[in-house]
Amino acid sequence: MVSGGSSLLPFLRCLTDKLGFATKGVTLHLSDERLLPESDTRRNAALLKLSLLKPTRVLTPRQTQVDGLTGYFFSMLSFGHDGHIASIFAPVGREMHTDARVLRISPIGNPLCSRETWNFSGLLRTNEVFIAIPDAARYRILSEALSKSKDGVMPVAIFLQRCEVPVYFFKAYSE
Repeated sequence: MVSGGSSLLPFLRCLTDKLGFATKGVTLHLSDERLLPESDTRRNAALLKLSLLKPTRVLTPRQTQVDGLTGYFFSMLSFGHDGHIASIFAPVGREMHTDARVLRISPIGNPLCSRETWNFSGLLRTNEVFIAIPDAARYRILSEALSKSKDGVMPVAIFLQRCEVPVYFFKAYSE
């Protein structure tokens, strides 16, 4: 599972450029998608297809829910400047207390648009989590999110508190 937006792109470039990660024959499952016209390059699927990755398929959360997830499964995620993860923004509400795996979110974020996202139980259904830290500002946000004073406020902190599998952090920037 891959988070949308541009935050993860430096990490994905590092995987392909420096580590030779190949995505031929790989299906990438988006954790969230911006509900914009198919041709809009701000859609998360479009961002992945325009990146250095050339996956065989990119599936939205709703498509993944229909196809199902099988086998070994890991997530490559990042988080926004406000601590949101996937399309789960603060304040967190129904994203934690619903049976629906995929949610439609009212217009929010940048770009301001409706979105579909996995809820927390869907995001946590993985064998391992890799979280990219794309810049120094996001490193500070993660530190703040993990501090006891902000405990449980930022969605990324809630996600990490509930995660029961190994989590690896990657600094995808140079100082």
